[in-house]
Amino acid sequence: MANQDNPIGDPKGKRLGKHRAHLLREAGLIARSLDVLLKRANCEIPGCAELIGKIAEQEKSEAQKGYGRLESRKKYKTGSSHPLLENRPRSILFIDESGKSEPQPIAEAPPYFALAAVCLPEEKFDDYVFAANEVKLEFFKTTDVTFHEPQMRHREGWWGLGGDKNRQKQFDEAIGKLIEETPFVAFGAGIRKEAFAKESLLAVLIRIFRLMFTRWQF
Repeated sequence: MANQDNPIGDPKGKRLGKHRAHLLREAGLIARSLDVLLKRANCEIPGCAELIGKIAEQEKSEAQKGYGRLESRKKYKTGSSHPLLENRPRSILFIDESGKSEPQPIAEAPPYFALAAVCLPEEKFDDYVFAANEVKLEFFKTTDVTFHEPQMRHREGWWGLGGDKNRQKQFDEAIGKLIEETPFVAFGAGIRKEAFAKESLLAVLIRIFRLMFTRWQF
């Protein structure tokens, strides 16, 4: 008789293992996002790191059940059947859009919109935040500032630095240095709204970034 771990039609529990591994992967992403947000808020939760570790261990266990192991061969060298089993480094992906992304074209608007992303190694995230905060404190005496390119480019509000040309130049140089010293990869894609209407946003993102991620390295 089949049980919860070996349901009917899946006697070895492989499909169930894959399904659980997928859910645990999503749970791990949420847990790590929570950890990042808590750190940014300077809020230390001792059990958060332990939770992330336990989720990763359980995901690895379920992935092994679902995907199995690949025996090494002398002629064909290959990795495991699942990235998590290789302990590959993780990265954080920040995505933003430019233009209106509604599936139906808007009157007097282009029939497409742009999607851009920046990928940053997870272990370098805190280094970037620290360096960015140093720039903010140097020029604005607070870290409660969000770098937003349009306002920065047009010198709007406090980005104008009181009209001080010398200070503006120093700020531009500091931002340039921050960008040059941050190990990131930037992506960009143009998306036709008509085609976008036929697929879900998730499907579009997966297709775009799967293509991009096969062509880059840090």
